[in-house]
Amino acid sequence: MGLVVGRQKAIVRASTNSRNKVILTDGNGEFSSSLETISAEGHVIPPFVVWANKVHCDGWYTTGDTRPGTFSRSHSGYMDDDLGLDYISKHFDPYTAPPRAEGPIWHMFIVDGHSSHVAYPVVEYGLDHNIVIYCLPPHTTHLMQPLDVACFAPLSRAHRTALQDFIYDNPGKPFGKPEFWDSLCIAREQALIKDNILGGYEATGIWPLRPEEVLDRVTAAEVFSNLPSSLSTPVKLASMRSALANSATTPHSRAIVDEGIINHLVKRIIQYWVIDPACHGLKQLRNGRKVKLRSTKHIQGPRSLNRDYIESEKARTMLRLLRRIRLPTEKYGSWLKNKRKRK
Repeated sequence: MGLVVGRQKAIVRASTNSRNKVILTDGNGEFSSSLETISAEGHVIPPFVVWANKVHCDGWYTTGDTRPGTFSRSHSGYMDDDLGLDYISKHFDPYTAPPRAEGPIWHMFIVDGHSSHVAYPVVEYGLDHNIVIYCLPPHTTHLMQPLDVACFAPLSRAHRTALQDFIYDNPGKPFGKPEFWDSLCIAREQALIKDNILGGYEATGIWPLRPEEVLDRVTAAEVFSNLPSSLSTPVKLASMRSALANSATTPHSRAIVDEGIINHLVKRIIQYWVIDPACHGLKQLRNGRKVKLRSTKHIQGPRSLNRDYIESEKARTMLRLLRRIRLPTEKYGSWLKNKRKRK
């Protein structure tokens, strides 16, 4: 996300479209993640957005906004193992769970080798809730992941266009989290369409199942270029086995999961905390920087929030505010009544 400091002049070609002229910014920004999930039927579920913050502020979420989505936070804006559990339990499973029927119904979750997707609590949750977690082979997402093949490039272009339109139409206005959410929704409507999703699954050979779609595009040079440096030719069988043993694979049984549960007991207990609102911006103020608070109220809650929780939290906040306003008036009214009686 970028912050625009104002309108500035730039020398461009006369043939350049006025909408595409160079717009200068100060380059300040922060990282945010948006996790997208698509299905082989051409459907897409709402995004899972991760902000680079320690707390949630109610000023980031517009009251009455009905666009679905799950919002979370981390120190860097990246996914971690705890957020991976939030994603599969609070986001993926509720949106993709099949209707109840007689007997268990399994659904598949295709992921890459990121640690947040194959952490032990995530895999354990999948085993307990009939979710098959399939991990793609290392260094193959550019060939086998439908989002990488057919969706992320159009999404990036659409989001860049939405960002440029915002900068052009609102010179000098900061591009914050509410504006990022608006531009992301616009870009998703343009890029994550059914044709792109189905084209991604077809190009990767996942559905309809045609492995030759990928195997025909893989060359020997590409295979050896993605191998670790320890596997330089001539390839040794022992080195190959050790490399495969250390690569990310799909945990396929509870026994494999139980081997790492003891080492992960501390991380399984996810503790959520909220910084005191009075400390918000203190570090920047002590360094002599000018801070403009977007919100004075921190949402007291877990790291991952859905739209219903945000609306209910805002309603409770307003109710508490009204009670605080009435309370001094009632006290003053009773004090004045007692004073008149004494006279």
